[in-house]
Amino acid sequence: MENQLSLQEKKTIISQFLNISFFGDVNPPEFKRLNEVEVKEFSDSFKSGILNRTEDFKPFIISSISEYISNLNESDRNKLYLMLISTANFTADTFLYNKNDDSIEEIHIGILEAIEKNQTNFFVNLFFARILTIKGGIVAYKTHYATKEWYESAIENQLKDFNELCFTN
Repeated sequence: MENQLSLQEKKTIISQFLNISFFGDVNPPEFKRLNEVEVKEFSDSFKSGILNRTEDFKPFIISSISEYISNLNESDRNKLYLMLISTANFTADTFLYNKNDDSIEEIHIGILEAIEKNQTNFFVNLFFARILTIKGGIVAYKTHYATKEWYESAIENQLKDFNELCFTN
């Protein structure tokens, strides 16, 4: 399958989801200087849903996915679908986690419906959970802030990891 998304489109999907997750807004964060470091405070939902927890991150992830998808227009939803199905992870996941013995077509229809109707779907959830699984972890400066340097490197690392799993770049 040919991946029809540009590098910038993929980066936009990743960064917008991380923006919603970390800062509660799909738009790029505005960083402020604090003690010679450019920082942005994490949203209250991120702090309570991730930083202050040691287990059960699922409710936070599901909520972030729903909020992100609700901000997408039809064109962006189609791009998300293309990005989601273009990885080797997706192909492996459909074989490993297909508990209902659905056909590939049924899985694709389920994903499209979930994205269109902003409903939960196992494969959509896995895709976004992998985006939140950042190499080196989530670094919280003074326990409440993301540094601009870390934030930018997190997006680039996730984009790089994603591209390494794509069938075509």
